[in-house]
Amino acid sequence: MQAIIYFMETKASFNLREPKSEKPTNIFLVCRTNEKQIKINIGTQYNIYPKHWDKEKQTAIIDNSLEQIFIDHHTEVNNRI
Repeated sequence: MQAIIYFMETKASFNLREPKSEKPTNIFLVCRTNEKQIKINIGTQYNIYPKHWDKEKQTAIIDNSLEQIFIDHHTEVNNRI
């Protein structure tokens, strides 16, 4: 028997694998539906420092106080997600 997935009842969010780490960590797409959870790694090249992650907006922070290399990387991360 196949399960029916109702997309209106599916919740998705982007979370960090290790949100309290001092090192870059993976970003996962977490989907919840039918009381089940699925985690999908968006790619190892999209690791990010937790201090550069906006948990509320679920995006990488882009701020002029950051070095250009971080701004470029965060822009790529946000475009990916």
